[in-house]
Amino acid sequence: MAEETLPLVLISDGRVLDRNLTALGRDRSWLAKQLRQARCPGQEQVFLMMADGTRPPYLVRKEDKP
Repeated sequence: MAEETLPLVLISDGRVLDRNLTALGRDRSWLAKQLRQARCPGQEQVFLMMADGTRPPYLVRKEDKP
């Protein structure tokens, strides 16, 4: 059975958390690609983005907030 890891917050209220991005073994170019794939124009539009490295990132846009 594979060991599951907790997701790390990569973007919080439009701010990139570089330490978590590095801990995940990713960089800003990977992050930009993920945002493009999610059709998100930029990090400023992201309320929350989390990833654990095994599944696609979870992203909540600012306008999607309840």
